[in-house]
Amino acid sequence: YDSRTRPELPELDLRVVPVWEMGITGKGVRISVLDDGLEWNHTDIMPNFDSEISYDVNSDDSDPIPHYDQFYTNSHGTRCAGEIAMAANNKKCGVGVAHGASIGGVRMLDGSISDRVEATALSHAVDK
Repeated sequence: YDSRTRPELPELDLRVVPVWEMGITGKGVRISVLDDGLEWNHTDIMPNFDSEISYDVNSDDSDPIPHYDQFYTNSHGTRCAGEIAMAANNKKCGVGVAHGASIGGVRMLDGSISDRVEATALSHAVDK
C-alpha cells in the first residue's frame, strides 16, 4: 500500500504486501540485530522478542536493553529491529517487513569496540 501524500515523494511500501499475501511473513525465522541495544519491552517489539538469541556484550548479561541518555542516543538497534519485525495489526504506527519473525538483540556498540566484543557478538547463539 503506497501511502504517499504527494506523487513526487518516493514510494513507501517496499512492495512487500504481495509477499505477505503469499504467506511469507518471516514466521519461523530468528533474526538478531547487533547494534547499540534493543528495547525489547517496546510495545511494537515485545510480541516478537526472542530472549534466547539476545545478549549484552557491553554489560556481560542477558538483557540487551539500551542505556539511554537524555537524547535517547542508543535507539538505532531498536529502530532497526522495528523495521524488521515490528508486530502487525497492533494499532500502532507501522509493521515490520518480516513481522512474523522472532527478533533478538545483541548490545555491542555502546562501549569500547574490540576484536573480543565483535567476536562475542557475532558468535552469540549462532547455533540458534
